[in-house]
Amino acid sequence: MKSFYFGRGALASTGGCVVLAVAALMFVFLPALSGGGHGHVRLGSWGGVALTNAPDSLFSQQYSALAQTAERYNLYPKDAQEREGMDRRVLRAAFRAAVVQLAGTEQTKQSGFTLSEELLDREVLSFYADADGTYSPQRYQGTPEHVRLSQRKKMRDSLLSDQYLYHLFGKETGRGGLKLNSRELRFVQDMAKKERSFRYVVLGEERFPAERVSRTGKSMPTFLPCITFPCSPTPRKRTRAARHAL
Repeated sequence: MKSFYFGRGALASTGGCVVLAVAALMFVFLPALSGGGHGHVRLGSWGGVALTNAPDSLFSQQYSALAQTAERYNLYPKDAQEREGMDRRVLRAAFRAAVVQLAGTEQTKQSGFTLSEELLDREVLSFYADADGTYSPQRYQGTPEHVRLSQRKKMRDSLLSDQYLYHLFGKETGRGGLKLNSRELRFVQDMAKKERSFRYVVLGEERFPAERVSRTGKSMPTFLPCITFPCSPTPRKRTRAARHAL
């Protein structure tokens, strides 16, 4: 299997993503998405790959998903002006999500990672599932060819982007991913440095001078109140022997 590596901080690269003015979102996206605009607007790019507001673009997919979620949870206000403000926030969130997914997808492609067709087939099956979650051949046969290809491309890009994000941050459970602290690398590098070294010689007790033992014991009477000897049968005799040694 071909090895691959993701560069750290790629998503935070200021040179990788060229973003147009956010203010243009308010005047261009809404009419274009509703059919009132003509042509596709280039919103930005990542690594030379353009991000547009085409109907099947990554941005439009993110906007559609977020807008449907907002509608489902009744997040859109009734007031028209307030609703417009909410929609602007949805547009901005969709743009940011599209940039992150595009960046993750492109970084994974550049890393050398290869997505197996078996994994892609397994993930695409859910698109042709019934209400109970089982695969439906009828639904697959009834899906137009261009929709199948579009769905397969969406799933491929999503899996590639997820692979990059997993490599950096791991799963929701906290397992996997780099998640390195900003000081961790420097700490590991410091561990490899030569901080100190020790040289020592082990001497047996029988080679230690008796007068040195006596002098050391007398200098620390509180710390060494009693010196025991294995040959002394009772504590009293051991104490006497210790005093005699001192």
